[in-house]
Amino acid sequence: MASDSVLFYVYGALHLVLMLFALDKTRKRRTLVGFLVAPVVAFLLSLENFAVAGMVDAQEAGEVSTSLGSMRYFVHAFIYPLVLVTCYELGYKVHKTRSVNFCFIRFDEGHRDHNSLRHLALRGFPHLLSLVMCIISLVANADRIATGLDEGGNMRFASEGLHFDTMEADLDSVVDVVPTLAVAVVVTHTGASLWRYGTFYSTDVHATVINPWIGMLLGVVGLLLSALVTPADWVLPYATNSAEVVLMIGIVRAMSLIDHNLVQCELFEENLHETNEIGRRIVAGSKRGKAAMFTDGAGSRNGGGGRGRVRGGGRRGLPRTGGRGGRGRSSHEQRGPAVEAAAADVSGTESESGDSIASEDLTGAVPIPVAAAGGLDHYRGAGAARG
Repeated sequence: MASDSVLFYVYGALHLVLMLFALDKTRKRRTLVGFLVAPVVAFLLSLENFAVAGMVDAQEAGEVSTSLGSMRYFVHAFIYPLVLVTCYELGYKVHKTRSVNFCFIRFDEGHRDHNSLRHLALRGFPHLLSLVMCIISLVANADRIATGLDEGGNMRFASEGLHFDTMEADLDSVVDVVPTLAVAVVVTHTGASLWRYGTFYSTDVHATVINPWIGMLLGVVGLLLSALVTPADWVLPYATNSAEVVLMIGIVRAMSLIDHNLVQCELFEENLHETNEIGRRIVAGSKRGKAAMFTDGAGSRNGGGGRGRVRGGGRRGLPRTGGRGGRGRSSHEQRGPAVEAAAADVSGTESESGDSIASEDLTGAVPIPVAAAGGLDHYRGAGAARG
């Protein structure tokens, strides 16, 4: 095993570990594009590094591995476009949930303006760009994919970096520069937005701007710098490969932070719905209580709906107050002192006669209560009532 290939095996193993972490987060968020694509990116990066390690071992042994070369060039065409989509979708989801502006898209209550052509274009632009990048990479590297022999003479494939003559640059030399620059621009903006979100809007508050949300931004800046300093000769085994590991770590860390924020937002929304439901029930109960009070008041004014008589002792002719309309039931009977006296007089009359009180027995003897402004505390004689 060549000494240089060891690092590529290490890179591949690291990406496999990161893929497992990403899969753990994807298991909880199966419906989100960013969470679904991230494990695929880690797997493709691992596959590419293992292919490079195998190619290096074959070269050291004086052999040529065309199958590994073809696979490596084919896989590489999908990596950077998927990195772009992953980072964009992760940033879009968490900003949308918290209604924080992202990539010149404004959100209101967790939704963007679907009637805005600008918002629609910005929403689909990263996906369109990644598709174009993928197609161009496949076309430009078609010969390498078919033969698997050419080690490449452009930046990503490692030997000349940016040290080619721009006047003689062919398509494949430019193609590997453009994806890196496109990823650098889009992911830098996404990483900076996530950093700003984590500093000012995240559900977990951080005391300083140096917080875990900066991971994706550091990873893409490192990727751009490593692409610029990749040596013309193979002194280092792809500086970009180590930067890709750092970027993938930043992506997996961002997935963890975003998942935590989404959980907190979901709990807050659930508690808010429960609180609103309790408030709705309280308001509904209050309305029913007011309606019952209004009915009770009407019943008391109307003499308890014809049934609101004083309970006990067979007393008649004394309407009670506070009765519920039509039923004459109330836990609180409101009687003044005069009403109590009248009730006592009627009770005494009943006990003397031993039967129900006839109207003629009360003539000139028992005052009849009359409802007035002051309640049932004003009386007049029965004769006056008849007269």
